[in-house]
Amino acid sequence: MRDILIANSTNLGQDAILTYAQQLALDMNRFRLCLDSGKYLTEIQRDIAEAGSVGIFGTPSFVIGRASEGAIEGIRIVGAQPYAAFDKIISEYPSKRP
Repeated sequence: MRDILIANSTNLGQDAILTYAQQLALDMNRFRLCLDSGKYLTEIQRDIAEAGSVGIFGTPSFVIGRASEGAIEGIRIVGAQPYAAFDKIISEYPSKRP
């Protein structure tokens, strides 16, 4: 399911998610019960708020450096990037540290 959600990240409405579940031949009764229960909603909202508090608003996101308790010491990379972008940032990072 994760792979399908990532591949279709621009279409994550409930109807689309149910279609993906059907494509995977999931037990639709159990899936709907779980989805409708909101069982993980609090955890998801907490994760979104925590990411937003340190300036991360996209997926995927990476931190080159350190992240801890509401602060980031380092460089944020938001969005899919080629290897060369990571290589450049990582190779320059130690020289930019205080």
